[in-house]
Amino acid sequence: MAAGATFDNVVEMVTYHVTGANVGEFSESQQPLTIPHLALFMKVKNCYFTKEFPTWTGVGITSLFTPGLIVEIKCTAVIDH
Repeated sequence: MAAGATFDNVVEMVTYHVTGANVGEFSESQQPLTIPHLALFMKVKNCYFTKEFPTWTGVGITSLFTPGLIVEIKCTAVIDH
């Protein structure tokens, strides 16, 4: 990671997950949004964050700017010097 940080230095993580839903097709009877890759994402995340987990906010979105991407991750780390 940048500036000598490790995953143990991460204190906050925000992830944006593509749901594949089309907002224009919303109706009262629509099923709740699902994130098909979320279970796999959590399994991989748990491999890297092995100590105390950072706070984590996961957001379901309809798309990312770059076509084909399914997740965007933003982490904030604190390094004591």
